[in-house]
Amino acid sequence: MNNLDITEAIETPTIFSEIFTRERIAQLIVSLIIIVIAVIAWRIIRHTYRTLVQKKDGGLPADGKAGTVTAVILNIIKGIIILVVVILVLEVNGIRVTSLVAGLGIASAIVGLALQDFLKDVVSGFHLMSDDFFQVGDVIRYGTVEGIVTSFNLRSTKLRSLADGSILAISNHNITEIVKLSDQLYLDLPLAYEADPAYAKETLAVLCRRAEKEITGLRACSCLGVAELQDSSVIYKIKVICPPELKIGIRRQVLELLFTGAREAGLEVPYNQMDVHMK
Repeated sequence: MNNLDITEAIETPTIFSEIFTRERIAQLIVSLIIIVIAVIAWRIIRHTYRTLVQKKDGGLPADGKAGTVTAVILNIIKGIIILVVVILVLEVNGIRVTSLVAGLGIASAIVGLALQDFLKDVVSGFHLMSDDFFQVGDVIRYGTVEGIVTSFNLRSTKLRSLADGSILAISNHNITEIVKLSDQLYLDLPLAYEADPAYAKETLAVLCRRAEKEITGLRACSCLGVAELQDSSVIYKIKVICPPELKIGIRRQVLELLFTGAREAGLEVPYNQMDVHMK
C-alpha cells in the first residue's frame, strides 16, 4: 500500500466517526455533567431538608405530619429537578423544547382528558395537606370504615381498618367527608331502677379505677353519673380515655369488667321489660 492509499484510508469517514463527532461527544459530556449535577443537588436537598425536619422535631425521625409533608415536598422537588434536567438535556442536544411542546398541543389535550381523575386527586391532595385535617398515624372514619392512616400522598390515602386490619386505598378526589377520631370513648351501662344512685356511682367509680390498673392502654376511666332514664333501666355514662386505634378492644374489656363487677356488687343489669296491666 502506497502513501496515497494510507492517506485515503485515514481520511475516509467511518460509521463510528460519523456518529461520534466532536460536537456530538461534547453534547454527551455536557448532558452527563447536567445529570450528575442534578443527582448531587437532589441528594443534598433531600439530606438538608430531612435534617432540618428532624432538628425541628427534637432529633426524632420524621413521622406523622412531618413525615407526610416531607414526602410530598420531596416528591415535588424531585419532579421539578427531573423536568429541568430533561429540558436542559434536550436543549443541549439540539431539540427545541418550545417547538416540541407546540407540536404536542393536541396530544396534551387528549392526555389531559384521560388524566382528569389523576389531576382531581392531586388538587384534592393539596387541599387535604394544606387543611392539615389528618396526617399519617391518625385514626379516622371514612364512611363506615374506621382505620389508621398508613400513608398519604397527592394521589391517594391508605387506611388500615381497625376491625380486620385490611388496607383501604382511597382516591383523594373521593374524600368529601371524613371524621378524625379522638381519644375519648363513652360507654353506656344500664342498671335497674331499684339500685341506689349513690351506691351505683360509687361502685362504678371503683370499677373504673380497677380498669385503669388492669387494662393495657387505658389512660383514664371515670363514671359521669346518670345519663338517661329508659323504660326498663337507668343509663350510667362511663368516660374512657385511650388511643383511638385501641378503642375496639378496650371498649370490649371495659364493658366486660363493668358488667361482671356490677353483678358481683349486687347491681342488676336488666333486660328490656314490658308491664302489662289487665282489668
